[in-house]
Amino acid sequence: MPSSNDTRENEDSANDQPPPSRVIEPEEVAEVPCLPGHLFEVLADVRKRYALYYLQQGDGRGTLTDIADQLVASRATTAAGNETEKKHCHVYTALYHADLPKLADCGLITFDCETGKVTAADKFDAIEPYLHFAQLAEPNDYEQFRGQLNDNE
Repeated sequence: MPSSNDTRENEDSANDQPPPSRVIEPEEVAEVPCLPGHLFEVLADVRKRYALYYLQQGDGRGTLTDIADQLVASRATTAAGNETEKKHCHVYTALYHADLPKLADCGLITFDCETGKVTAADKFDAIEPYLHFAQLAEPNDYEQFRGQLNDNE
């Protein structure tokens, strides 16, 4: 007969388990707007992945400046003001010239480079399982990012 300590240990270990995985159905895969290689390349890049998190956590809309601000804030340690400005300039430039155009080319977002407006594309929801997997794989970084988003609202 198990003791009450055994029961408590089993409950604790059950709480430490990741949520059950779910099967991605073939019709869901058909909805993904780009090839798997492109999608995984996008998700492997921190700035691109966090730009997608930003859109996922909001209403699917944002601006280049807001996304850059959020990325810098979530990655900031104890950098001095001048160092943070340099980092922001670097992140903004990389998002503008490389990351957001790549996400647009993959069909995940629309990006207006003149206004800086970024919008999740129609099939953005199809990548939710992949974003969820990435969030589970990097829980501390993702929670810090979400915390910064909530602090800025």
